[in-house]
Amino acid sequence: MSIALEAPRPLRSTVSIALAPPPEGPPPVRLYGEADLELTDTPLSPGAPGMLRALVLAGGARERESLVRQALSQLGFEWMGCASLRLERGEWRPQAVMTTYAPASWARSHGNVHQEFAPQVQPLLRSCLPLIWDLRDLADSPARCTQGLAESGVHSGVSLRLAVNGAHNAEEFALISLMSSRPDRSWIDDQRLGQTLTFILCLHEFLSRHARAPRVDAARRGELSSLQQRILQCLAQGQSDKEIAGGLKLSSHAVDYHLRQLRRRFAVRNRVQLVNAAARPH
Repeated sequence: MSIALEAPRPLRSTVSIALAPPPEGPPPVRLYGEADLELTDTPLSPGAPGMLRALVLAGGARERESLVRQALSQLGFEWMGCASLRLERGEWRPQAVMTTYAPASWARSHGNVHQEFAPQVQPLLRSCLPLIWDLRDLADSPARCTQGLAESGVHSGVSLRLAVNGAHNAEEFALISLMSSRPDRSWIDDQRLGQTLTFILCLHEFLSRHARAPRVDAARRGELSSLQQRILQCLAQGQSDKEIAGGLKLSSHAVDYHLRQLRRRFAVRNRVQLVNAAARPH
C-alpha cells in the first residue's frame, strides 16, 4: 500500500489559544493548530522520507493540512491527535494539544479531563511499541472518556509514544493517535501499521524539528483577571455560554458581561475573532 497525494480539498478552519495560568490550579493546556505553526530553518536530513519532505516544503498551513488529511484518509483514518504530556505530582498532564485534526472529544479529554485519559496511556508507558486499540480495549477507562470518543464517531486507532526533543525522558513524552470510525481494530494489519508508523514518525519529526508554535505574550495575558483567562480557555475549547456558566458556577448574565468586556478589550465582534485575537502574539 502506498500513499498517493491528491488535489487539495476544502479545509475546515481551526481555532487555537494559549493563556497564562491563573494563580491557582494547574496551567491551562496550550491549544494550537496548523495555522499557528512557524517553520524553522532546520535543514532536511539526507534521505528524508517523502512525507516529511512534503510537509517541510509545503507552501503554507493550508497545503500542509491538505497533505495530512489526504494521508490520513488513504491510511483509513479520519482523525489524528497530537499532544505533549508531562508527569506532575503523580499525574500525566497535557502541556500542548494540536486541535486541527482531532475530534472534539479528544481535545476535551486532554484539555479538561486529562485524568480520564490515563488508562489509555498506561500501556504506552510500559513499552515503546505502538498500541492498536478499539473501544472494547478501553473498557476500564472512565465512561465519560469512551462515551466522548463514541459520540465523535471514533471506534479504533493506533497510538504511539515518542521522545520529546529527541531525548527519552521518563517524565515527558509526545503522544500521537490516529483514529478511525471503523468498529474494531482487526482492519489494522501489519502492512497498514507499517505505513501508519512511517507517517506518525514523519509528522513527529516535522513538529519537533522543523516547526514550532508561537509563544504567548505573557504580559498581555497578565492584564486579564483569573476569571477572564478561565472564560477564554473555556471559549477556546468550544464550550457554549451555558457550559461556561455551569463549569465556572456563574450566571448566564455574568458570562455575557465578561464576554462583552473581553470583546471590547481585544476590539473584536464575535467569539471566533476573540479566541484568535487572544492567542495572537502582540
